[in-house]
Amino acid sequence: MAYQGDMTSHGTRLRLLTSDLQDGDQRTIARHLVSLDLDGLSDETRNQREGALRRLAWWLEHARDTNLDHATEHDLRAWTEAIMRTTDGGEASNSTRRTYISHVRSFYLWRAKAGHPNPAMLLRPPKKRQTVPRPVDESSLGVAMRGLPDRPRIWYALGAFAGLRAGEVAAMRGIDLDDSEHPVMMTIRGKGGKERQVPCSPELWDILKPHVLGRGPLWRTATGGKVTGKYISGQVADALDALGLRVRHHSGRHRFGRKFYVATKDIRATQEVLGHASVSTTQIYTEGARPVISTGVCKVTGPLKGMKRRGPRRG
Repeated sequence: MAYQGDMTSHGTRLRLLTSDLQDGDQRTIARHLVSLDLDGLSDETRNQREGALRRLAWWLEHARDTNLDHATEHDLRAWTEAIMRTTDGGEASNSTRRTYISHVRSFYLWRAKAGHPNPAMLLRPPKKRQTVPRPVDESSLGVAMRGLPDRPRIWYALGAFAGLRAGEVAAMRGIDLDDSEHPVMMTIRGKGGKERQVPCSPELWDILKPHVLGRGPLWRTATGGKVTGKYISGQVADALDALGLRVRHHSGRHRFGRKFYVATKDIRATQEVLGHASVSTTQIYTEGARPVISTGVCKVTGPLKGMKRRGPRRG
């Protein structure tokens, strides 16, 4: 049975598709979403979690005649096989499968903390392929800073000069900015609701400060709605395209990560400022330091210097 959830995106169409979920599943999902709100997870994470659980609940009911509360390890293994196939006969990407499985694992871990069995304990998401950072070049960054409209400019600058993800920019609040310190310290809410402190350079603060009008959210949509990471990314992408630049918001973050590492030579500090859970993710930014590493290796001298060259021993 193909995975019906792959036919829809998050939001209205997904809710229409899964509006006939069992009452028990509806209540379980609602309770879990409340826990995410209490933990301070972003709206984007919350929406993704809801979508993954609604898709799983729909599949369990129609393919296994069970529900979220009573799913077994065998049911979830069958589900992981189902999400490898899309309804048009294609194969779902590793990224899609990894996202679904990660959300489902987190959901059942939440249930396990309340004393319920955890049928997802042995589920393992596909390994993430290590990507190479594609930082924006300095010439294109200059064009962007001079030509972007006000809000896309500050959003892109927060990536290029402070290393923020689009979702982290969207979540910024006035209360999270401490201008009593020099430099100004920003409390950033990253993936999984984890917080970190990121200094704001004086130049960046000069263009950010006019947008800090209170303690609440810094950004709203044109209609006064809540801003998401996707909204930020989309607005920045459209504005960059209008300038003829084929870069995206994340290219600014990549630029910051590489520049920061080359300047500090401290991979742990780079990990902390970027908000990476694992230092292995941060290591992809060390490629830009190869000239520095080469120079450093050549400076590590010792008794070898000045020694006479000897040929191979004969006989």
